[in-house]
Amino acid sequence: MSKARNSAALIAGMLLLSACSTIGSLFGPDETIRVGEIGRSLQCGAQSADMSMQAFASADAVRAWQQTSGVELIRGDQSMQAGTYVLIQTGKRPTAGYGLVVAPEAPVYDRVVRLHATLFTPGADAMVAQVETSPCVLVRLPGPAWSGVALYDQSGKRRIQVKP
Repeated sequence: MSKARNSAALIAGMLLLSACSTIGSLFGPDETIRVGEIGRSLQCGAQSADMSMQAFASADAVRAWQQTSGVELIRGDQSMQAGTYVLIQTGKRPTAGYGLVVAPEAPVYDRVVRLHATLFTPGADAMVAQVETSPCVLVRLPGPAWSGVALYDQSGKRRIQVKP
């Protein structure tokens, strides 16, 4: 083979390999991360019925929020790992029986973490306490800062997205 053909074959092979690595993320997540639940409460002090999500750069930022909100999700001197912390609130609800559970793993697409959650509501015929609630959960995302966090419900609908 001539030197030109060898070079052309080498370049073609490199292009094919780089295309495979690029196409791979088109068919699935860039990575999957572990999501750790840190704390939860049925009384997070929501002022509206709207779902909300807030990202914190550190456990110290969560502690500062706790001091102003009166909600304790990180208990006392509980040691915390580095990472991004995300507070998900369902909003103000008229009765008991509402809540959410976040899946322990989350796919990452283009540096946006996709949290998946199951949202609970009381059934139409459920006997529930007539007390106003505002459920929330605090989770930790490992690794570096993410460019965004999105929350999807059990039907696959994106409910909310934030940029940390």
